[in-house]
Amino acid sequence: SISNATGAWYVVTAAKTSTLTKHLHWEEDFEVNAVTDTQFTSTANNGGGAGATAALGVTTGITSGQAGIIALETGTGTTARSSLHRGGSSTFFGGGAHVFEAYVYIPVLSTVSDEYIIYAGFGDTSGAGDMNDGVYFKYDRLTSVNWQMCTANNGAGNRTSTASSTAVTAASWIKLRIEVNATGTRADYFVNDTNIGNVTTNIPTTSARVTAEIFKIEKSAGSTNTLFNIDWVQRDFVRTTSL
Repeated sequence: SISNATGAWYVVTAAKTSTLTKHLHWEEDFEVNAVTDTQFTSTANNGGGAGATAALGVTTGITSGQAGIIALETGTGTTARSSLHRGGSSTFFGGGAHVFEAYVYIPVLSTVSDEYIIYAGFGDTSGAGDMNDGVYFKYDRLTSVNWQMCTANNGAGNRTSTASSTAVTAASWIKLRIEVNATGTRADYFVNDTNIGNVTTNIPTTSARVTAEIFKIEKSAGSTNTLFNIDWVQRDFVRTTSL
């Protein structure tokens, strides 16, 4: 809370200024179909094919009011993948409540002839394979046609993956939201503002097991160019104690 007197800014209430440090909010709306946040890292792997693109501006599925849309595009490779990952690895849980929210669009569902997996949430693996650390949504048709609620805390053997009862749908915009409680002991998952369940195991809570916002699509079969569209993403962190 600040004010101005004779051209000089000064603090009105120090206590109010202190509370501002409790709440971190960040968002990216991909204005003009471009990634404007320089902390994002885009990666693309052709997987034996061609045309993989990690951050492609598109108009597929766009509706009024959307500032821009970014697509992760696999190209034609059988094992192609692309990802968008913010700031390397910077987040572990506890010390306050964490929220991830994004608006996404899947043009075509995975099939036996064009198989792929989607990841969205907090994670650390932009290359091949599942997350080593994270709290995230996963769509893997070979395991379930529904959204999976996942956590990972130091790789294979320390992952939890629980299939929800909410089906993954194509050709419609979907809001994905994850809320991790302040102690890092429970993660709740929401699809279109409806709570689809929670996970209470394998949530990373130490500085050795850090994550960041991530989107990834990874193919395992087929030669069709496959897209995963993102309209916007935002995250909030409300610290338990002000800094």
